[in-house]
Amino acid sequence: DNTRAWTLVRLFVVAIFCITTSLTTAAATTTTTTTTSTGGGGGSISTIPTAALPHSAERIGYLILKDPSRDVLPLLTSEERQEWSSTVLGLSAPAAGSATASVGQVEQLLENMDNVDDVPTDTPLDANAIVHHLQNFDETIHVTVKLVGFSGDGNRQVKLTQAQWSKYFSLLLAKTKERVAVVNAKPGQPHELAVRKRFFFDVVVDTALVAEVNKALQGYFALEPNSEQVPYNIVDDVIHADFKKNKGNTYYTIYILNPNLVRPTYTYLQTSSLHPSPTHTPCHTNIWAGEDRYMWVDITATPQSYGPYSVGDGAISEVDISSLIRHPSIQSHPESFILEVTTFVQRTCEFLISPSLWRQPLAEWERLTIHLVMVHDHPVGEKEKFGLFDFEAIKSEILELERFQGQTIDFKLSELSMIDNNMCATLYTNSIKTHTSTIVKETIKATVRQYLDSAELHHLLQMKQSSIFNMIGESSDNVIPVYLFDVSFEDILLLDRYHQAISFEDMVIAVQTPIMRVAYDYGCQGKFVSADARDSTRPVLAAILQTVWGISPTHEVWDPAHAKPKQNFLWALGRTPFLPFSSSKELSFAQRTAAPRHYLYMRINSTLGQARSLFATFTKYGVPLDQAFHTQEYQLLLRRWNLFAFKVSEAQRYLSLHNYESCHDYVVALQHDVADFKALLSDAAHSIDSYFFCVNKESLQTLKPYNYAAIASTVAVAGYVVYHLIVPRTALLRRLTRSKAK
Repeated sequence: DNTRAWTLVRLFVVAIFCITTSLTTAAATTTTTTTTSTGGGGGSISTIPTAALPHSAERIGYLILKDPSRDVLPLLTSEERQEWSSTVLGLSAPAAGSATASVGQVEQLLENMDNVDDVPTDTPLDANAIVHHLQNFDETIHVTVKLVGFSGDGNRQVKLTQAQWSKYFSLLLAKTKERVAVVNAKPGQPHELAVRKRFFFDVVVDTALVAEVNKALQGYFALEPNSEQVPYNIVDDVIHADFKKNKGNTYYTIYILNPNLVRPTYTYLQTSSLHPSPTHTPCHTNIWAGEDRYMWVDITATPQSYGPYSVGDGAISEVDISSLIRHPSIQSHPESFILEVTTFVQRTCEFLISPSLWRQPLAEWERLTIHLVMVHDHPVGEKEKFGLFDFEAIKSEILELERFQGQTIDFKLSELSMIDNNMCATLYTNSIKTHTSTIVKETIKATVRQYLDSAELHHLLQMKQSSIFNMIGESSDNVIPVYLFDVSFEDILLLDRYHQAISFEDMVIAVQTPIMRVAYDYGCQGKFVSADARDSTRPVLAAILQTVWGISPTHEVWDPAHAKPKQNFLWALGRTPFLPFSSSKELSFAQRTAAPRHYLYMRINSTLGQARSLFATFTKYGVPLDQAFHTQEYQLLLRRWNLFAFKVSEAQRYLSLHNYESCHDYVVALQHDVADFKALLSDAAHSIDSYFFCVNKESLQTLKPYNYAAIASTVAVAGYVVYHLIVPRTALLRRLTRSKAK
C-alpha cells in the first residue's frame, strides 16, 4: 500500500508540473520581446551625414576639439538640448550594397565617407540595438593605384585602359569588413578588436610621370654605363615629388611603373650608394616603400627572390612580384598580368598598409622614458673597441613619430659593468645555454654554440629590476628599459639563437658582440643573408616599436581563418628596421602611421567595450529603455546617446582621413558619455522590480491543443489518485471506527 501511495503521489506532482508549464507557455505567447540579431559580426555606428546632424553639431565639434577633457553637455543651450534629444542618431542600417564603392570615387568618398542612408529615426532607444551597433568601429582606407607607362609610352608599348584594370580591382579586391587583429594577444583576450577596416580602391592612369622616370633612369645609366644596379633614390625622388604635388593627400598610393627598357636586366640597390656595407649582404629589389604614404614597383626591372633559406613560410620568388618578363603576350592576353598586379596590391594592403598589431601597445601615457642600460664586460668608461651602437639614430627616428598633445618621450643612458657588478654577471651567466647542431660538409660534424635564453633573462631581469633601477637612479613611473649586453664574446652569441634584440611587454633585451658578419637562415638570390653583430641599432629600434606601439614586423600578420600568424616576406626589405634583409635605420610610412593608429585602436576598443558592457547588462531586464526611465531621465539618456554617436561618427571620419590628433580628441571626449551612461543605467536598474503575475482570461484563450491535453491528463491523474488512494483509505477509517465503537 505504501509503494502504491508513493507512486500515485509522484504521478500527481508530474501532472502539476505539466499544467504549470502549459499555462506559463500560454502566458508567454501574450508577451512581446524585442531582440536584435547580432549575426555577421555585429553592426556599427554609422557615419552620420552632415545634413542629418543637429544644427549645433558644428559648434559642439569645435568645443570638443578645443578641449576634449571638458564635457560639452552642460554647455548646451535649452534649444540645443531639445535638438539633441528629439531623434535617435547612429542606429540606422547602412544602405544595401557592396562593402566597397565602385573604383574611381575616392574624391567623392572623402566627402561622404560611408555612402549610407543614415536618416535619424524617432524609434525609442533599444538596449539590444545599441549593443549590436557598438560591436564595431569602422575605418575606411583609401588606396589609389597609379599606372605609369600603360598608355603606349612605356616598355613594349603596353596599352591598357582604366576599364580593364577597374574590372579586376572591383572583382578581386572588393574586400568585406575585416577586424583589426593582434598577433600576440594577452591570455584570455581575443585576437580581434572592435575596429573594422574597409578598403576603397581607385585606379588612375598617369600619362605624364613616365617621362620623368625614363629621364631619371637614362641619366643615371649615362653616368654609369656598365652598372646593372640602380640606387633606389634615382626613381624614388621622382615618385616622392609626384606624391607631394597633391597637398593634403589623404590616401595611400601604389605606383605601378613601366618605364622604357634602358637595360636588358637591372635591379635596384637598397642604398643611395653603389658601394654597400661589406658586413651586410646586399639584397637587390624592384619595390620600395617611401617615408610618406606611397610605394612603388618597377615591373621592367628584374624581380628578386628572398625569404627563409632552409625552412619557413612566406618566401618570395620571382613569380611573386609583378613583372613583364613573364608576360610576352600581354597585348593580346593581359588578364594574367592584371591578376598578378591585383594580387601584389592585395598583399601590400595586408602586410604594409594595414597590418595586424604585434601586441597591445603601451597603455595611456603622457610621459614615457626609454632608458638604455648598457651592460659591458669591460670597465665602464673604457673606450669602445668594436661597438657600433647608435643611440642617437634611434632617438631621431622615434622623435619623428606622431605623438598626441601632452605626450613626451625622454631618453636616458646608463652603463653597468659585469666586472664590478656581481648581479649583472649572474644574470648574464645564468641565461647562457648551449645548442648542438650537425653540419654536413664532406663529413658530418657536430657544432656546439652558446646563446642567451631570452625568457630566462627576462624573468631574472624582472626579479632584479628594482635593484637595477636603484643602481642607475631611475625613479620614473612609465619606463621602458632597454638592456643591451655588450660583450666581447669571440663567437656567435644571439638571443634564442636567431635574434639580436627581442621585444617584451615591459622591456627590450639586446646583445652585440665583436663578430663582423653573422649569417642568418634567410637568403637573397640563393645566398645567405648576413648582418653586423657589432651593431644592434636596427633590431633595438624594431623592438622598441613593438613594445611601445605594438608595431608588427612587415612580414607577419594574424590569420583569422587559421587562428595563427602567417608570414609573407614581400615587404621585408627597404625602409624597415625589421629583419636583416636591409641595412636601413630609417622608418617608412608603415611604421610612422602605425604608431598613432595603434594607440587609437586600443583606446577605441576599450571605450566601446565599456559602453557595450553597460548596455548589455541592462538588456537582461527585458524592459525598453523609454519605459525604464522617467521622462526627464530618458531625455538625458537620449541626449547622451546622440552626443556619443556623433563623437564616434566624427572619430571614424578623422581616423579615415589620417587626422589622428582630431580623432584622439573625439575618443577622449567619449569618456564623459560613458561615465554618464554608467550612472543613468545603474539608477534605472535599481528602480526595476521583479514580480509574479497570474494568468488572465486572455492568456487562457490563447491555449494551444497541447495545453488542453496537459490539463486533461492532469485532471485524469488527479481523479485516479482520488479513486485509488483517498476513497479506499476513507472506507478503511470507517471500518476501524465501527470496530472501536463495538
